[in-house]
Amino acid sequence: MHETYAQLLAAVLGVMCDVTGVDHISPSTPVMEAGIDSLSVMQLVQGLHARTGLNVSHTLISEHTTPEAMAVHLAPLAGRDAPEAKAPPPRQPGESGGPR
Repeated sequence: MHETYAQLLAAVLGVMCDVTGVDHISPSTPVMEAGIDSLSVMQLVQGLHARTGLNVSHTLISEHTTPEAMAVHLAPLAGRDAPEAKAPPPRQPGESGGPR
């Protein structure tokens, strides 16, 4: 299943809302502040797998602590570039190979 970054973010937010029972979660809200605890991590992981088809690690939440960060992490797994994960532009002819 190839999903865009926006679809992945929507999936993460949707699953989090389902798990926590709230109507809205901001993409920048820390997961634990949104109501995801150690007991609901399994529901979140299973929900993300069901919605995206991706094999999601149970450590996702501790390594990527906001819905936005989770979607950025999942984008390459889904075969998509995340906004923060794009490569720098190619060097122009004549540019040195040193740092920019």
